[in-house]
Amino acid sequence: MKTTPTLLRLIIIILLLMGTLTSCSNKDDDNNPPPPTVAELLAHKWFYLKRENSGGTIIEQADPCSGQTFLDFKSDGTFTFQEFGMNSAGICDHSSVETGGYILSADETKLMVTGPFGDETLPIKYISETELALVFGPDEINIFRR
Repeated sequence: MKTTPTLLRLIIIILLLMGTLTSCSNKDDDNNPPPPTVAELLAHKWFYLKRENSGGTIIEQADPCSGQTFLDFKSDGTFTFQEFGMNSAGICDHSSVETGGYILSADETKLMVTGPFGDETLPIKYISETELALVFGPDEINIFRR
């Protein structure tokens, strides 16, 4: 059987089209997982970094002692809190570990907490892989790092 140039071209075009179609898969999408949710970002241990006013002016910067203060949010809706600070003798001291519960608002912009802070709603100013900023009171933002 003799192959004509037209038939040969047709076979080459079909093979090229088949190769192109099989190379277009969704494997590239599997390599890019969706970004973490606020709940997933929150569920970690966060250490005190600084306190600012709403204008961004630093009111207090963590020192080696107060920088050990932490909030540890668990994915089950509980958290632990421990505060560190210098006592009157100049020694780094800590409070007992306190526990509480939290609920993330439906729009993921607020934490409703119960426990050591009383029953409060704390707006989340921002959250990332490395920083969490919670609004305490009308003009105080506490920033934590992971």
